[in-house]
Amino acid sequence: MTRTASEIDLIDDPLQIRCLSGARRYDILARLQVAGALSVRELAEWLGAKPSALYHHIQQLLDAGLIRPDGHRVVNRRREQLYAARSRRMRISRDLRRPQVRDSLTEVAASFSRQAERDFRRGFADCPEAADGPVRAMGFARAFGRPGAERLKRINALLDEAAALMAEDDGEDGAAAVVLNWALTPASRGDD
Repeated sequence: MTRTASEIDLIDDPLQIRCLSGARRYDILARLQVAGALSVRELAEWLGAKPSALYHHIQQLLDAGLIRPDGHRVVNRRREQLYAARSRRMRISRDLRRPQVRDSLTEVAASFSRQAERDFRRGFADCPEAADGPVRAMGFARAFGRPGAERLKRINALLDEAAALMAEDDGEDGAAAVVLNWALTPASRGDD
């Protein structure tokens, strides 16, 4: 299927969604979407991992059809395979009405929550100054409310806008990578 630059490639296959329940695989896919084709060595540098720790994840993403080989380059007389996301504008479908994807989406949400905790702890250890000021790179919030339909529509639009802004790479030298996690869910009846 050919898409225009503004169209979003929705990941709605339950097996592809389940593949992304591994935070490392999701991070690999997200980086390839932002940066374009990269080698395993480059991905490892960005993720702070050893290349050998990524090959299994790369293979799972390839098998799921979420990434593809994208040529190669020679660095220090060594050939490096490059990988690219199947599309620069992808996101997991949030169509919760489909029972066949609910379990997969729940696994992804749980994985994101666990990874958010690890990211937050690492942020304090690596860069405590990032938690203050108007350009802070750390923060959290839990808000409870009972928004009407129009306000909920606005909240969702702002969340989508924030996600779109995060997906744009300014290419600013020295800019640290940041992660935005959010979950919007009905409160349990005991919270009413």
